[in-house]
Amino acid sequence: MNHIYNPGNAADMVDLVPHLLGFQPDDSLLVLGFSESLGSVGTTRTDLPAFPADWPATADSAIADIVAFLASAGERVGTAVLMVLTGPGTRGDLQHYAKLGQRLAAACARQHIEVAHNLFVNPTHWWSFADAGTARHPGPGTARRPVTAPSRTAVAAQWAPATGADALAAVHAIESALHDLDRELAGGQPVVKQRLRQLLATVLGAPAGSPAPDPDLQLTVQLLLAVQAAGLLDTALIYCEPHELPRARQVWARAASLCVGDYADYAIAPLMLLAASFLLAGDVPSARIALIGAVSAGGGDDESVQDLLAILNDQQAGVVNERGELPAETLLRHLRGLREVAQG
Repeated sequence: MNHIYNPGNAADMVDLVPHLLGFQPDDSLLVLGFSESLGSVGTTRTDLPAFPADWPATADSAIADIVAFLASAGERVGTAVLMVLTGPGTRGDLQHYAKLGQRLAAACARQHIEVAHNLFVNPTHWWSFADAGTARHPGPGTARRPVTAPSRTAVAAQWAPATGADALAAVHAIESALHDLDRELAGGQPVVKQRLRQLLATVLGAPAGSPAPDPDLQLTVQLLLAVQAAGLLDTALIYCEPHELPRARQVWARAASLCVGDYADYAIAPLMLLAASFLLAGDVPSARIALIGAVSAGGGDDESVQDLLAILNDQQAGVVNERGELPAETLLRHLRGLREVAQG
């Protein structure tokens, strides 16, 4: 039986979004594209730009992305639902974002896409951008149903980039560790990799109930540099037992927070590892938010990120294999096998 997707009414669309994504996409620009046949629907989410000067390019890119997404499935976007969503601490109301709403609608018009709903959504209410020009204060808006899904910004705060003196200290520690690593590599790459593997095992693989070293800045930076290598990234993944996952989340969240300035793209690996640890702990929404962070850091084309995204999508859809396993269970079995081989 073929599914028929349609935009429904605005309130339904606002309520649908957290269930569709698994989290509340606050501070986001969201586009839901419905195919002309209504047989397919696609979703794209973009961080909400902080500066109005960036709105035109972001709006145009968001519409181009949804067109490309459905085109990859042989479909054309016929109708779109557009949403600008803000978070609890975000300043700005319907009137503030009115020009962004207008730009989104204009981008749809250029692509001959009908706009079913063009909405401004905050944590408690929503408005139509069609009301933005009717009055200086267009009213209290329509109340939303309570949202139980986790907030994207609240979850991502766990690995918020360091600022101020902490950011300077992070950059200095990374540069110093890179200098030391270059000197160490002169003695042979296999020796260095073995040392880093042992470091990962010491910090992440302590037996249940045994103390593990609490990573300070220098130790965390060493772990961060270790997982920039593909082989060691795989090594870091094998520490996946339930008693090991809390430590893994702590380590990789802190490592990602150190990736600032010229080293921002170093966050791809720890955020991918963080996403895997959330997934294995059963927290799919947080895993998806961490993976969004990896993509934002420049990892959109990274094969490991794409593989994990496919696993997340299948996990959320409840797909099982011939053994009756969900994707997270299959991943755990695979990682345990790799660990047995690695530990001989």
